[in-house]
Amino acid sequence: MADRYAAALDMAEWADRLGCARITVSEHHGSPDGYLPAPIPMLAAMAARTTNVRFLVAALIAPFHDPLLLAEEMIVLDNLSRGRVDLVVAGGYVHKEFALFDVPMNERAKRVTEVVTTLKAAFTGEEFTYRGRTVRLTPAPFRPGGPGVSLGGSTEPAARRAAVSPTASSLPCPRCGSTTGTRC
Repeated sequence: MADRYAAALDMAEWADRLGCARITVSEHHGSPDGYLPAPIPMLAAMAARTTNVRFLVAALIAPFHDPLLLAEEMIVLDNLSRGRVDLVVAGGYVHKEFALFDVPMNERAKRVTEVVTTLKAAFTGEEFTYRGRTVRLTPAPFRPGGPGVSLGGSTEPAARRAAVSPTASSLPCPRCGSTTGTRC
């Protein structure tokens, strides 16, 4: 696996030199084919070897992550990449992964909502309320407002949550940074 990861870093550097707009990674756990279980450290390594390409985690499986720790890790990645990272948060669907982490599948929606709410609050760089107490994460994100956060999923309830979420945002265009499509 070490050689495969090293090759991915070489490919990211090569793609950056050629003007690639975005590199996307996703998250799965316990997969026999070696699916990437830890996208954040992989993107940190890629960010250290590139200067222009944007990065997207699509999707990060929210129920498996502690919201505050995830926010800190994403803020560090945002700083390492100098604001070149965005995130699609999803609830997951692979039963074996939920069993691996001992997370009940019926808690997906609640956990996704908590993660997205926490990320958006943490990315302001200001104090916010988390589980009834006031917290503030440091350092602040590199990009004002932090990484872009979108909701992902393949079910009707996930689509409804994404449509009405006051905390999710549109991901910026990898070429111009616009979230409205008006600059390209």
